[in-house]
Amino acid sequence: MKILKSTDKIRITTQTEEPISVTIRPMTVSQKIEIASKVKIVKGNEIQDHNAQALLCIKFCLLEISGVQNYDGTGYALDFADGYLSDSCADDIMSCLSEASLLLPVVLGSNKNIGAITGVSIEVNPK
Repeated sequence: MKILKSTDKIRITTQTEEPISVTIRPMTVSQKIEIASKVKIVKGNEIQDHNAQALLCIKFCLLEISGVQNYDGTGYALDFADGYLSDSCADDIMSCLSEASLLLPVVLGSNKNIGAITGVSIEVNPK
């Protein structure tokens, strides 16, 4: 069995006309627990808050991004605080990139999910 360490890096690139590439790190167990605890009440029932989970996932995992520009055409730069993506930067990514959802199966699921995402290429510990 192969495992991903929390120090590994994973590059995910969309296979689209204008590719977007992100480099992420796997989450620690405590980060996964924090994400799993994000729930909301809907019609009296407690359900997982998938938007809050995705936002935290992006904040904890995203290390690099390419293929994204600011509206004025300048390159988009990630902003970090305390070693993780800043809240405002995570919000920017979550708000504008549907591709951000590609992170979830990789970092929340088991290692077998790494090759199971269609429409992307995945590289572990890229050089």
